Amino acid sequence: MSKCACGAELGPGIRFCSQCGKPVSQENTRQIQDAVINRSNIGQASVGNIIVDIGGKPEKQKSCPVCENLISERNLMLLCEECNSKFCMYCEQSFRRGIARRIGEAVLCRQCHKDYQKQADLRSKQSQVMKNLKPKTNMEAMKIQTANIPDSGAFLEAIDAIFLEVQRDGTPSIDIISGELHRKVGGYPGPNHRMPVLCGIMKRIMLPGDKIISEPPSGSGATLRIRYQLPRGQC
Repeated sequence: MSKCACGAELGPGIRFCSQCGKPVSQENTRQIQDAVINRSNIGQASVGNIIVDIGGKPEKQKSCPVCENLISERNLMLLCEECNSKFCMYCEQSFRRGIARRIGEAVLCRQCHKDYQKQADLRSKQSQVMKNLKPKTNMEAMKIQTANIPDSGAFLEAIDAIFLEVQRDGTPSIDIISGELHRKVGGYPGPNHRMPVLCGIMKRIMLPGDKIISEPPSGSGATLRIRYQLPRGQC
């Protein structure tokens, strides 16, 4: 309680002293009102994730547990929606670098906001990569598949190269296995292999004296093995 110059106690809202009748200054009145409000143990009010301290004694005025700035009407206490940790608006402005939260955006502390940004950046990069590569990937895959499909000419060239190489050593014969040859030329194993074409070529170029050593039940497969006599004549 404040006192008048005559010694009488002055309550809140009093304009004139009840004892001497002198007017009470407005500054003293405001001090009395502030003292009454500050001494009233009203507690805290919570609106969503904003904690407003509307009471408490001056000596127990709350401060931010992170930056230790005092909580006030301009610096409200906030509550993280992920980990329920408390921090103030000054903290939020600091780690968000002055960028205000959008309408409906979650209230997050420094660490939760950092984790959220990492996930958001990762999703954005993945989305951009998939967007840029998807049409190219389809086109390149078709080119690769087409390039790896050998034709009859490629098989004949490979067989002729084997004949020429072995003939230099004077070897009388050579066994060619369809699966090994197809792997060497390319395209096998794979969904677009040309094994039936290769087996047909290997049989077509046979000359008198050549012999089928082994053959799959279907007649065309990776286990077809033919022994060709050397040197070769005109196929």
